[in-house]
Amino acid sequence: MTPATAAQRLHPPGGRCLERRVTRFGTIDIIERGADGARLYLQNDQVQSFAQPGGNSLVAYVQAMRSVLLQSRIQRVAVLGAAGGTLGTMLTRDGAEPILVDINPEAFELARQYFWLAPAAACVVADARRFLDDGTELFDAIVLDAFGGGDMPPHLATIDFFSLARRRLLPQGLLLVNAPVERRQRSSVPSLSRDLAASGFAVTIFEGPPWLCRNSLIVGGYVPEVALALGDEPAETRRELMSLRRRPGTPPHGA
Repeated sequence: MTPATAAQRLHPPGGRCLERRVTRFGTIDIIERGADGARLYLQNDQVQSFAQPGGNSLVAYVQAMRSVLLQSRIQRVAVLGAAGGTLGTMLTRDGAEPILVDINPEAFELARQYFWLAPAAACVVADARRFLDDGTELFDAIVLDAFGGGDMPPHLATIDFFSLARRRLLPQGLLLVNAPVERRQRSSVPSLSRDLAASGFAVTIFEGPPWLCRNSLIVGGYVPEVALALGDEPAETRRELMSLRRRPGTPPHGA
């Protein structure tokens, strides 16, 4: 879900490894922070999920996604890329109906065992593209947060895929995309914004200073005025969350 966001998180003081699992998609480590029991889901030493006991995410862009979805009154949402399932767990508690999609079946096992995955969250083992291709349900929102090998799978970062996602949305539906910022401060925001616009989406970007924020959030579709910090997010995420600034992206094709 996110390339290495903070190296110090990989080996927190007093931390212990709860499980190491070698899967066909890479090596997964589940690390528990000694101070408070917060848990990390690492795949090939990259942070995929980070949560407090109970499943509340400690990743700022995940909290930003939740804020946008809640204030847009989203009900039915497909989350493409689950890992620890923290966004789905939070949305379920907020009264939404998420369906979590992950290509790795072991992700759901680990999410249930270590990350307090909400039992009501539906889980589907599938490639994100195939999930959208094979179904017919229209969603209020689709969240794209799938990563492999340190980057978004190439077949998901295309105009063709974004156009497919648009066809699986209701008329006022939203497509939320996690856009990573590399350590060398190379951002995927320009290309993703351009391709979303070429797919017919109006584009809104939430991004912060690259020395603080390792992820930006791109939203396709109409976004109302929103407050990213709702007051119930973990305190350690608040600084990064509040640093995210909203700006328009590339105008939609034909606008």
